[in-house]
Amino acid sequence: MKNPHMIARIRHFRGHGIHSPFIYSLKREVFMGKYRGMENNPQYKALIANGVPKKVAKELQKLHNYCNFRSIEIVNSENKLHDISENVLYVSTDKFRKTAMMLLGGNEKIAVAVVSSRREQANCKCMTIWRRRYTLYIKDSRLQSQLFKL
Repeated sequence: MKNPHMIARIRHFRGHGIHSPFIYSLKREVFMGKYRGMENNPQYKALIANGVPKKVAKELQKLHNYCNFRSIEIVNSENKLHDISENVLYVSTDKFRKTAMMLLGGNEKIAVAVVSSRREQANCKCMTIWRRRYTLYIKDSRLQSQLFKL
C-alpha cells in the first residue's frame, strides 16, 4: 500500500460522526433498519389515512416501537392541547404545525413529529432531529437540547 493515511481519510471524510449514544442507536435501529411487517398495523394505517407518506409512516412506527411510546396520536384539531399524555408520539401535518408545537410546552415526556419539508426549531428545551420529510422533537429531561440533521 503506497499511502497508509488514505484509509483514515476515506473513513473520516464526513466529519467526526455522532457522539450521542441515543442518537447513534436511534439512527441505526430506526432510520437505517429494515421495514418489515408494518403494513397490517392499525397505527400505520391511521398515519397513511391522515396523509403521512408511507416511508415516513414506517419510520414513525419504528420510532414508536424503539422508544416504547404508549401510543401514536394524530394531531388534527385544536382539542389535543387539553389532553396531553406522557410517553406518547404525536404526529402532525403542516396544517396543524402550531398546535403540535404548543404540545411541547408542558413538562411531559413526549415526542412530536411534524410532517413537512419546512424546518423550524422549537422554543422549548428538546432534542430536534431534522429528516428530509419531517422534523422530530423529543422532549425528555434526560436528553440534551440539541439539533441533529440526519
